Amino acid sequence: MVSIPEWRALALKHYFTKKTIRIGEGKLIAAQQNPEEYKGPIVRVAGYSDHFRNFSKALQDEIIERTEQSFA
Repeated sequence: MVSIPEWRALALKHYFTKKTIRIGEGKLIAAQQNPEEYKGPIVRVAGYSDHFRNFSKALQDEIIERTEQSFA
């Protein structure tokens, strides 16, 4: 069993060494329509990370809507 300090160290190491890749709206829509073909994308929402395919349709739609914002 891993102690809390060890768990924190592992979590921080993973958080700071993990590569972040931005996914465009088109890929997220494709992942929503064909979840079996897009098993990899992980999305971070309010401090919680999970595979995009595991989120509800409503939350997926919200993520897609917020993916690309323009500031005019």
